[in-house]
Amino acid sequence: AFDVTDLVHEAPIEDPDAPALRLDVRVVTELAWHGLFIRHMLRRPEREALDRIVADFTVINCPSFKADPAVDGTRTDTFILVNFGKKMIIAGGTQYAGENKKGIFGVLNYLLPAKGVMPMHCSANVGPEDDVALFFGLSGTGKTTATGTLGRSFGYLSDETSVIEPSTLSISPFPKPLSVLEARGMRPKTQQGPDDLGLGPTLPDARLARIAVLDRVRHPAGPVTPRA
Repeated sequence: AFDVTDLVHEAPIEDPDAPALRLDVRVVTELAWHGLFIRHMLRRPEREALDRIVADFTVINCPSFKADPAVDGTRTDTFILVNFGKKMIIAGGTQYAGENKKGIFGVLNYLLPAKGVMPMHCSANVGPEDDVALFFGLSGTGKTTATGTLGRSFGYLSDETSVIEPSTLSISPFPKPLSVLEARGMRPKTQQGPDDLGLGPTLPDARLARIAVLDRVRHPAGPVTPRA
């Protein structure tokens, strides 16, 4: 069992462990490395607290179980099902460990706005007047690149998740390490801390000022070769 309080731990509330924002999650995985992934992604309670936790949501991830599009009405044999009535997420037909995290993010994005908190999948920088620019985009469109580049001149808030309080437009930072490529196009990505990359400070009293949507379009002339 895990809880995801730390995903919104900077929300504008007095107690970061406030029950109103806490979501206790039990994750059942077929693959051991999926369990290792989610253990590092979410905050795990102390061992003595596990016996007292009743899961608010259960995630079951079984990559070897595939859908039959002809029978199940799916487009492929991969499926991710969310049932708010049964408080359950079931993923199958994919070994992508991110579905464990993304499923919970999706649940939070549905539940938390009604509680005055809006978590968003975006990167964020803050200017000298506490004015925040949010960068939205699909994976691979350059959120981390934009935030890391701008962060050398401005403040850094997050390259992954930002929390917005809708009534005031205040932005609570989530200054996690950045996922960067060591060399152009070379994977896997590595995690590098904001201080290691020389990024600006994280400011706690920032307000939303601008939103940008990023997209990556193939250049008609082919790949652009960087100059020295």
